[in-house]
Amino acid sequence: MEEHRVSSKNLFNFPASGQLSEDILAYEAGKAALPVTPPSYSDDEFVCALRKNVDTDIRAKGKHPVLIGAAEDTVVTEFTVPTTHDGNYDVHVLVHTPKSLEGKSG
Repeated sequence: MEEHRVSSKNLFNFPASGQLSEDILAYEAGKAALPVTPPSYSDDEFVCALRKNVDTDIRAKGKHPVLIGAAEDTVVTEFTVPTTHDGNYDVHVLVHTPKSLEGKSG
């Protein structure tokens, strides 16, 4: 038995009927107050600021309990692959294996 499906031509054609919340309005108002062009920095100032932001971000992630647990549940091994396609080099490869899979072959 074949089912008849209703097909709406206006499925996603709804007029906006809501209101913006106060936090969105405040955000949009604050965004308008920002300078249109960012201030110019010297290369040294830019690198210093970028390093500070990345350092802060990495330190915060390093303290996250989920990431700490994942690192503790992981075995890290290393091997090297010799390559000669652009000179003689050894490529160091890190392998991160969950402890639950250690010693198993697949």
